[in-house]
Amino acid sequence: GWFVLVELVSGILQGYYVPLFSDIVTTLGIHDSDVNWFEAAQLLLSALVVPVLAKLGDMYGHKRILLIAAILTAGASWWLAFATSFWSFLIAWALQGFYVVWLPLEIALIWSRARARGYQPSVTAKAAGLLVAALEFGAISGALAGGALVDALPLSIVLLVPGIATVACFFVVLFGVKES
Repeated sequence: GWFVLVELVSGILQGYYVPLFSDIVTTLGIHDSDVNWFEAAQLLLSALVVPVLAKLGDMYGHKRILLIAAILTAGASWWLAFATSFWSFLIAWALQGFYVVWLPLEIALIWSRARARGYQPSVTAKAAGLLVAALEFGAISGALAGGALVDALPLSIVLLVPGIATVACFFVVLFGVKES
């Protein structure tokens, strides 16, 4: 159940900013095409950190690495809320990409727990499907919420929401998840 909340936050991070891009472009004083750099930087970081953090999870504990990834994601989310230049926003956006390791670490934790209790591998597969559904629901909800909030509140306030959500995610993992 706790992992569903974590994946909802992951989905929110993936969908929330999309309706905000035109306001972000205006605020940062950049061209619309510069938004592509945000995605490129985050995808590059993602490709680098997933194998490294997944291996560190195997070595030092999946929950521990999940907490570190949540802290890094939360820090970057707060940085995004206060970034005032293209380069600052770009770096924070890239670092926010640490959320991509959440799902593999959660699957490892589920698999470990299921194996210890003697459950069939299909239990892990079903749990993974539920987590992906939560992620997709979060992405859709995040996009809808971001679009609604950006029309009602100043961008500086709207950008605080992902930071709040990722901090909550950290505490969900800290207090709700057992180590593998």
